[in-house]
Amino acid sequence: DIPLFEDEKGRIWQEEFRLTGRTVSVQQTASHQGLREVKTGGAKVAERPTDADFEKAAVWTLGDLDRLSDNDLLQIDYQGDVARVYADGQLVQDNQWNGNPMLVRVSDLKGKRAEIRILPLGKDYPVYLQPDERKVLAGAPDGLLCQLKQVLVIEHKQIQK
Repeated sequence: DIPLFEDEKGRIWQEEFRLTGRTVSVQQTASHQGLREVKTGGAKVAERPTDADFEKAAVWTLGDLDRLSDNDLLQIDYQGDVARVYADGQLVQDNQWNGNPMLVRVSDLKGKRAEIRILPLGKDYPVYLQPDERKVLAGAPDGLLCQLKQVLVIEHKQIQK
């Protein structure tokens, strides 16, 4: 069952999400500059990367966003330590890789220079990964994982009931 929502005027809406199979063009504009130094905090958990770490990340520029609806979402399928999405240099969203794609609203990026920055994940990083993701990392060339696999469009509609 798809949930129903009621707005402030008492209208009932249903949201529909549909993976369209369409992709967004991406162009890699910079390669990563090696692994970051990962420090662990008091709980023996890896510390979050800093803004300075992302200056050394692999960078992809997104295109074709103007042809999309503001309601659409982008499904960003990547592999690496952490990914960030920027619009005109401003951080829009970040995501620690866990094997699932990251979702970003097109409305946050449309009409702006949109970039995805990915930090490589090293095989000896002190992070927890599920067994499937650990296998992906174990099979990565040079013992590190850093790639943007694809960016798909998810159509999002609100249907009044």
